[in-house]
Amino acid sequence: MRAKFTKENTIKVLDAYYKETEGADSKVDINTAIEYVGLYEDECAIVHIKLSHTINLVGEEIKVERELDKNEVFQVFNSILGNEGFEVNELQYDAGISSESYICDQGSSTPYFNGLIVKVTQKAIQKKIGGKQNEKS
Repeated sequence: MRAKFTKENTIKVLDAYYKETEGADSKVDINTAIEYVGLYEDECAIVHIKLSHTINLVGEEIKVERELDKNEVFQVFNSILGNEGFEVNELQYDAGISSESYICDQGSSTPYFNGLIVKVTQKAIQKKIGGKQNEKS
C-alpha cells in the first residue's frame, strides 16, 4: 500500500512527533533547493528538513537547529505508522525541478517538494481463538 503525505501533513506529523518525544516546542521547516551533484554536476532538487526550537541558556533564548536526514524521517514515520499497525518499507520524497523555457530562451528552474510517498505493509494480527494464541507467519 502507498500513503501520500502533503508537505503540510508532513510538517504536522513531524511537529507532533518531536513535540511529544523531545518535549520542546519544536518547529519543522521544509525547503527545497537546486544543487549541482555528481561528476557532471547535474541539477537536482535537494530537500532540507530542519528542526528548530529555542532553549533558555543563562537567561538568553538561543535558537537550536538541526537538519533531519532521510533515514531519520523514515524512522519517525515507521514509529508513528507502527503504532497504527503498519510497517514502513520505503519512503520517497515527492520532489523535483519544474522548468519553464521558451524557444531560444534559457528559462527558469524552480525546485518543488509536494510531500512524501510512503510504502507500507500491514502487520500480521495475532488473535486468540478458543483461549489459545494463534500466530500468523
